[in-house]
Amino acid sequence: MRNTGELISSIEEKVRIVTGKLHEMNARCEELANEKSALLNTIAEQEKIINELKKRIETIKIAKALESTEGKTEARSKIDGILREIDKCLGLLNR
Repeated sequence: MRNTGELISSIEEKVRIVTGKLHEMNARCEELANEKSALLNTIAEQEKIINELKKRIETIKIAKALESTEGKTEARSKIDGILREIDKCLGLLNR
């Protein structure tokens, strides 16, 4: 059987290895958390751009509908919908 000193030094070496790996994993965890945060910011920015583009598309559709005689009823219904939304917003603000 090994002597006690060899067993203790073997255990100490294994503890150092495990401690080193723990520090590496903590550093990697922090890197991944930073990467996640950056990706969430990118997603939020992209969603904002998408919403702005959807609004532009809707505006263009309304403008084109107003240009043609066939789309007047569609344009009026869209404008009425927008006015209803504005009225709802005003109602909420007046509370």
